[in-house]
Amino acid sequence: MSTQRETVILNYSYDDGEVTSACTGCVNHQALDFKIVVDSSDTNQVPILEYRGDAVADWSNDSNSYVIRDESKDIKYSQTNVTMEELLSGALSTNTITSYNNQANLRRQTQRLIEGFNTADRNAWQQDGSFEPSVEQGTTQENGIDPSPIPIPTTDITVDVADSSKVRQRYAGSSGAYVYPLDMRSTTQDRIEFKMIRYVGQTISGANPTLGERFNGREQILGTAYLPIQSGIRDANGIDWGGGKLNPLQAYLAGAAVGLIGGEGTDTNFLDRLDATTQQAKKDISNFLSTGGGKDAATVWFAQQAVGVRNLLSRASGAVVNPNLELLFNGPLLRNFTFNFRFSPREEREAWMVKHIIRFFKQGSSVKTGASQVFLKAPNVFKLKYITYRGNTAVEHPSINRIKTCALTGCDVDYTPDNNYMTFNDEQQQHPMTAYNMSLKFSELTPVTEDDYFDAESSYSTSGRLSTRTHGSPDIGF
Repeated sequence: MSTQRETVILNYSYDDGEVTSACTGCVNHQALDFKIVVDSSDTNQVPILEYRGDAVADWSNDSNSYVIRDESKDIKYSQTNVTMEELLSGALSTNTITSYNNQANLRRQTQRLIEGFNTADRNAWQQDGSFEPSVEQGTTQENGIDPSPIPIPTTDITVDVADSSKVRQRYAGSSGAYVYPLDMRSTTQDRIEFKMIRYVGQTISGANPTLGERFNGREQILGTAYLPIQSGIRDANGIDWGGGKLNPLQAYLAGAAVGLIGGEGTDTNFLDRLDATTQQAKKDISNFLSTGGGKDAATVWFAQQAVGVRNLLSRASGAVVNPNLELLFNGPLLRNFTFNFRFSPREEREAWMVKHIIRFFKQGSSVKTGASQVFLKAPNVFKLKYITYRGNTAVEHPSINRIKTCALTGCDVDYTPDNNYMTFNDEQQQHPMTAYNMSLKFSELTPVTEDDYFDAESSYSTSGRLSTRTHGSPDIGF
């Protein structure tokens, strides 16, 4: 049995409350000699605390301290008798005696003793759980490093940059919304709805690695415009796929790295895992090089990597390292939409409406300034919807794609679409153009996922079965 012992000096004082090694044994101070006994070969035996050759306490993982065998045992301390429990717990019955946190001292000394074992014995003790020290928050080991875990802050990040005084809060026509042509107000003509909403930031939470819905019921609608559905309505759902390569050597090294970092196997010590991984790698690479001419091919391949020459192996042997090329998913893509509108006002009121609609999109997509002029703020964003009618009830068009919340990334206006300059001679002398062409470029803020089809009143169940609504119209969705 390879029992190891360590002497621990438990110091107490009275009167001035100070103890130093130089004054041990003087009139007002006393040092008590204890020993920690640990059997490095027997992990079933917990550490024992001895006092003058007698076992007086055993380590308990439940209480994270040494538990006294005989709480009533007295120890002569200067002119005072104290019990073992009072000595170790620090709950001394006399006001003239000051504790020096002996249990914390014992935990540190026991841990240091076990760390001094050889690797096999130390790992066995740590994995067996016979000794699991847990130092309270705020205590410091002898090297000055606080061993207690440091909590990671999970404060939510929310930032609100104030607007400048020159920020438009509302866009409204004479009857609430901008509409072109004017007579579309009184008809059930299909149309596109452009609803402008204020852009808001997201709350970033350290406790939640996912980001929630940006608006989440906090939409501040600034204005709405209705325009007739034009030709060229289309969408393009794209996914980013790309070729990925992983040759056998890279695959092997990746597996070894995962095993090393993840700590596979029984070893918990990083250096032990590194040594085991290195030895296994030597065996595996040796087996690879010994088959099928692998040694010569590998030598040439490593040489070309070392000197930065490409195709050396192919030039010498007509062979290449198998790249295991495969098309792999890289991520989603954001969809873009373009709308082209031609305005030909037929009267003064309609010309006024056209100018305000153009202003609606140009000003609404402009960058905002902050109140301090130090920051710039995001423009407003838009919700687009194709509208049709069932009788006199406006509904979202079930046979045209849906569009998620978008940013207006471009607003192009051609004031002379017929290649000549012509204006109206109106009573207000505003001289509106006889025609305007406006091109709007939108990009969705977030990519489309399969969840969107189910979250937005999909006509398909998760089993793939097609359902019909009251009007028998399947929803195309996004």
